[in-house]
Amino acid sequence: MSIERRLNERTPVSLEAHLEIDGGQKVKVRTLDVSAGGALVDSPFPLPLNAITDLKFAGRLGNVNAGSARVVRSRPAFWNRRHAVAFQFEKKNYALKDLAREEERVRRASWQKPEV
Repeated sequence: MSIERRLNERTPVSLEAHLEIDGGQKVKVRTLDVSAGGALVDSPFPLPLNAITDLKFAGRLGNVNAGSARVVRSRPAFWNRRHAVAFQFEKKNYALKDLAREEERVRRASWQKPEV
């Protein structure tokens, strides 16, 4: 049994993200969760371990450029139709964590029924 050691609290959130790989190829992905230190995304294809990408995130409440990120895990997901790719940011990104938290708060508020 392995023990997961997280340095940063993760926030489950679905944000549109764009990554740039291999000298300019741009790929649209969605986040599964984010933290100040990295992100887990739903990708249409696997990425090689240690590949360096540029990640940009877009939410209803704003955009965040996470900058350079390294692939630390890439596994088949969603019945082998997609891939869960984990990235570690070169530098901590607290703006992304704040955006994710606020997006999640707004999403939850929209589910609540107004009191009559």
